[in-house]
Amino acid sequence: VANDGAGAAPGAAGEPAGDSRSITGRLGGLWAITSHWSMRGNAGRYFRIPSLLELYGNEGTLVGNPSLRPEEGINADLGVAFSARSLGALRGVSFELSTFRTDTTDLIQLVTLTTRQVKAFNIGEARVTGVEASAAFRVFGRLGLSGNLTLQRPTDLGDSFNRGNDLPGTPRRQASTSESLDLSRVTIFHRLDYVGENDIGRLGQAASNLPAGRQSRTVLPARYLHDAGLRVRLGPRTTATLEVLNIFDRHVVDVARYPLPGRTIFFKLSGSL
Repeated sequence: VANDGAGAAPGAAGEPAGDSRSITGRLGGLWAITSHWSMRGNAGRYFRIPSLLELYGNEGTLVGNPSLRPEEGINADLGVAFSARSLGALRGVSFELSTFRTDTTDLIQLVTLTTRQVKAFNIGEARVTGVEASAAFRVFGRLGLSGNLTLQRPTDLGDSFNRGNDLPGTPRRQASTSESLDLSRVTIFHRLDYVGENDIGRLGQAASNLPAGRQSRTVLPARYLHDAGLRVRLGPRTTATLEVLNIFDRHVVDVARYPLPGRTIFFKLSGSL
């Protein structure tokens, strides 16, 4: 499963991860081209220590791996942005388009062991490149619209059978939108989250011994989740919110094959003195 021996058999104790100290840094810049347009970018080195769940598991879906080493790498992004207080009938206009790249060594990645268990391994090197776009504005101050779209290529560069394939659990396409309509003391809102087809890797450790074309891989289909609700201002400092998550009751699972909640209803009453 791993090219570094970091996690032999599922549930094996393994050796401690060792030294977890590192020096990181980041450099960023902003160029105001005009009063509305700007260009911004940053680059730096990051360092991530394995989480307690990755190290020791949860006695259920996630099997611990105490021998995990910290994940480290270099990431950078460069983009252009536009903003304006008003643009015709539009208010609070903002738009941003950026490209990004992350090169990682000792990437910590959840790998499927069985149909019900996953385990984190240091899979080696990986590279994620892509573009991201986001926009937001309000129409006549009442209708608020926003959205973002990410297109990326997550490539496993580790020295294993998966080299050249997509990183498990990292879809190539993701998007979300949000809309809200203010009607005096009532606000109606809706959100849409889209996650593209998601390769979560091979099924079972034995598949690593199979030829590349015969490995049993698992792919989660694309999914759309809708949330909606309304917020009522009962007074100057009191608000009541009714929200329905996953309103179409889609039955989907995450990368660990843990079922995500179906239709869920929340009611919240908030206020301040």
